[in-house]
Amino acid sequence: MNIPVTPPLDVPEHPASLRAKPLDDATLVGLAPHVCAAYFDRSAPSGARQRLVAKQDGSPIPKPFITGTFDLRGGGVRHVLLMARGIDEVFARPLALYLNDTLAAELDPGWLQLPIADLAALVEGLTEAGRAKLLRMLLTTGASLFLAAAGPALIASFRTMMEICDLAPVEPVSATGFGGQTVLSYRAPGHQGLAAQVDVVVLARERPALLRKVALVQDGQNLHIHLPPAAQDCEVVLFGDHPLRLAPPPAQMRRLPAPVWLEGRTTAVRDWLVEQVLAAARKDPGAANALRELRPDAVEPQLTVRHLSATRSGMLYAVDLSDPQGLVRAILLERDGRRVELSACCGVDGAGLIAGVGEVAGRADGTEPYRILLLHHSGRLREVARGVLQTFDGTLAAEFSDFWKETADMRTLEKALAGACLGAIREPLRHVSRRFGTPPNASVLRVVTDLGDSIDLLRARAAMIFAERGAQRVEVVCTLSEGPLASASRRAVEEVVAVYGIPHSVITLSATASPAERILAGLSEGAGPALVLAEGALPTGPGWLSAWQRRLASAKEDVIGSVLLAADGSVAAAENRPEDGWRGLPVSRLPETLRGIRRPIPDCFALTEAGIQRLLARAAAHPDPAVLIAQLIPETGLQIATKHGFMRYTPAPACDPFALALQQAALVLTEETAA
Repeated sequence: MNIPVTPPLDVPEHPASLRAKPLDDATLVGLAPHVCAAYFDRSAPSGARQRLVAKQDGSPIPKPFITGTFDLRGGGVRHVLLMARGIDEVFARPLALYLNDTLAAELDPGWLQLPIADLAALVEGLTEAGRAKLLRMLLTTGASLFLAAAGPALIASFRTMMEICDLAPVEPVSATGFGGQTVLSYRAPGHQGLAAQVDVVVLARERPALLRKVALVQDGQNLHIHLPPAAQDCEVVLFGDHPLRLAPPPAQMRRLPAPVWLEGRTTAVRDWLVEQVLAAARKDPGAANALRELRPDAVEPQLTVRHLSATRSGMLYAVDLSDPQGLVRAILLERDGRRVELSACCGVDGAGLIAGVGEVAGRADGTEPYRILLLHHSGRLREVARGVLQTFDGTLAAEFSDFWKETADMRTLEKALAGACLGAIREPLRHVSRRFGTPPNASVLRVVTDLGDSIDLLRARAAMIFAERGAQRVEVVCTLSEGPLASASRRAVEEVVAVYGIPHSVITLSATASPAERILAGLSEGAGPALVLAEGALPTGPGWLSAWQRRLASAKEDVIGSVLLAADGSVAAAENRPEDGWRGLPVSRLPETLRGIRRPIPDCFALTEAGIQRLLARAAAHPDPAVLIAQLIPETGLQIATKHGFMRYTPAPACDPFALALQQAALVLTEETAA
């Protein structure tokens, strides 16, 4: 009997998800949206190095990619493939991994459970050397190939990987610099024996970079590394026997000047730093400046204070700086914690006088602490003087005149010094008064003058007063310098009073008293208006006394000026300006009164009693009479009387260009203040 034969069943093959897998399963780790790593473990190969190849659908995966082999703690190796593909792209098609030409592992999107792991799995089980090698591959070649596509997400993965590997950043303990270069110091125990030049990875914000042959030196457990400008504010990783992660300096960390940073360091560290500075000095002027200070024959700059005092607007200073090697960049004046920087200008020999007014305001009451510091080109700050700042008394030392003659900016210095003198607070000068003769009972006109050295002028003045109508209402007030001739001068006054009957008061002061202080001392004696005359100034003709008495009785201004005449009757001076437009004109052709003038000459002028009181009440009495009187003059100016002027019968005092320049600067400031 024929039994029909049932045809064989057409059984389909098992799907890949159910198929037995004789190969290793690879694991996939995502590092960034478009970067991932595939890895699998194998026993250690024998013989030649095995080459890892990846294929999809029989074709090699496209570049870029990196492969590496890393030792496992339990023996064997981990094969890693780093590729520019996201996890979704990889799982779109099966991935086959070959060692040389032998299929070793695979990834199949059809598997029930996809082998995806986190970053920790990528380093789990690796030896320390294996971890260091993997980190180096990621931070160098990996960053170079994949960062453009992956961006900040890949850098974040690198940092996470370092944290997983217990590679915490080491914070710097100090920093120094020279020019644009930086040296950072770290405490790095366990990392001794590093090479003098190492490769480091700079984890810059935009893109990590590999720097080769970066110089470092070790001193026990301290590590000092010289970073170029591109790396000095970035985290860096260096690879020795163990990777070392170095944090950037915090924003508040100050870069110590190289000489300060070297204090207490070993000779080896000093020699190393000098080598770094020397190499940088060829291209970096800042490093060249630092090198001068690190030389064994460097000479420490010295500063000597010639004058230092407090004014209302700043610190008045005159200092000598000796800096033969040009190490100082600036001089710092510090007043009660506030600073002003001065240029350290020296001559070709490295020596120089520096003077002026540092604009750092304060109390000017003689209680403020001060410091003077030298700021070196290296950045080192060195204190060279300190104390309590004394109040400026208006007396300028000779050093200011010396500096004025040399400076290129005379006008700025003149204005600063003139301002300081205008605001100076002066203690009233002690004087001794002695009266000869009986003072008038009625209203008095005081003639205030300096006694000087000429007895003939003393007699001539008394005779001219005696010959005038109204002489009985005049008193002469003479100022006199204390000294060997003072007694003889007082006896001469006594004789003149006995002959002419004109009462005299003699005011004796210190020989250092300024011309303005002499005038103020004379005005402080007695009461009533005053006619102030220079030592050698005398009236030119009869009628002068009554004329000046009338002017003062009817004056509306505090000051009435006068003209000084030459021997030929022309005007020698009418206004205290270098370009006096009245000079040389015949006085007979001038109106009786010149108006609108704001700078009377100090040789001859008159003051009302109200003007005298205002003048004596001023705390800041300028030492120059011309400036002292100009401060009383209103904005509209004053009147200058041309009739009954005066003539100088003694040579005019020698003209000091510095004093004249300061006088004119002070007059300008006075006029600007009044306006």
